[in-house]
Amino acid sequence: MAITKIIPIRTTIGKSVDYICNPNKTENCAFVYSENCFPKTASVEFSFLLRQARAGGNTFGRHLIQSFSPEETTPEQAHEIGKRLAKKHLKGEYAFVMTTHVDRNHIHNHFVWCAVNLKTHNRYHSNKRSYHEIQDLSDSLCRENGLSVIEVKSGKRGKSRFEYDIAKQGGSYKEKLRIAIDNAIIKASTFEEFLQLLIAQGYEIKQGKYLSFKHKDGERFTRAKTIGEDYTEERIKERIKTKAPVIQPQQPPSIQKLLDLSQDKFQNSKGLTHWGKIQNLKIMADTMNLLREKGLTDLAEFDSKFWAANTAFDKVSSALKTTENRLKDLTDLQKQLRIYGRTKELHTKFQQARNKDKFIRETDGAESDVMLHETAKRYLSAYQKENGKVPKSAELKPLLAALQKEKSALYEQYKVAKAEQMELAKLHMNLQKILGKEQKQQEVDR
Repeated sequence: MAITKIIPIRTTIGKSVDYICNPNKTENCAFVYSENCFPKTASVEFSFLLRQARAGGNTFGRHLIQSFSPEETTPEQAHEIGKRLAKKHLKGEYAFVMTTHVDRNHIHNHFVWCAVNLKTHNRYHSNKRSYHEIQDLSDSLCRENGLSVIEVKSGKRGKSRFEYDIAKQGGSYKEKLRIAIDNAIIKASTFEEFLQLLIAQGYEIKQGKYLSFKHKDGERFTRAKTIGEDYTEERIKERIKTKAPVIQPQQPPSIQKLLDLSQDKFQNSKGLTHWGKIQNLKIMADTMNLLREKGLTDLAEFDSKFWAANTAFDKVSSALKTTENRLKDLTDLQKQLRIYGRTKELHTKFQQARNKDKFIRETDGAESDVMLHETAKRYLSAYQKENGKVPKSAELKPLLAALQKEKSALYEQYKVAKAEQMELAKLHMNLQKILGKEQKQQEVDR
């Protein structure tokens, strides 16, 4: 699910660009994208465009925020959705900078675009119609990528089918709270220890007439009694007091044994029999088949494989980002070198002109070329200050070719690692659901 909010920029647009491009929020600028401008010089380029506007106005640009639900998407997916949203809505007619902030639990995209249309030089008009177009595009892209969407019917907000399924699989905040409480009850020997375990998981606790919990990333407290009759303060204390001690097996249990539906516990337990029907039964069977195909027969082996796949994916993903960033930086550098070389002669004449305003008026394209040259000069000066030397354009060609080749090879590795990681993540989620249900049933049987 993604919620959008648009804000007019009526002061310095450069501050907005600087804020959204903060390296600490974008993984050292790994998630920064732009069109019709360069992020480092966007404020200068926007100022040039604003001077060309046909009509006056006090709005320099727009700042759009697209926020996703916690843990529902990845930085890569959110960034790609953001790029597609900007392309579809702005249609290549506006200069914009788009970034993805990953410094908080909820990933969110920022968009800053200049108010002046590149083709017509008219200003962007923001109203209810344009905002609803943005939200509809955002919802459409979320659906395409398997993310939840807030459905609005008869003036009331309701759950989409996807959100309902996610809640059933443990994706809702109430289901996560139930799981956290269940796990803490299993580990705790006293109610005070139970509370400390939840605090360690990032929950704030309010004790009064009603026991309430709020995760550090949540917005409000949830009363324990609202998530089920087994979660009132009295019932939690009773469950801690009466639970049998957990006996750790010497060897990890066999996954195939845990999923064997012919065992007596499934045949004799009405709760497990009911649970095992229809959807959940299919999940169990599919999970077992996939595990057999991979030759994984016990939990320890599966855990090792699961975390190894995550590590491999993170490693290749990081390498790919580094290469892409280097490729983008050198491509930008090459473009600025070409602009500098192309506009140098005209800029020299402009500097030598006695009447600079007359020179701009009488020379075709002079204003834009002078601005482009000054922007390129500023870019190259900053590059030299940071790197010590500015390479020649011819020197960049073999470097760019090598990086492009490296990027292609890494992307193939990335696709393989991502497919393996996603498949094992699905198995991991299914196993948590299966074993969690079994654990709850065992408590009931006791």
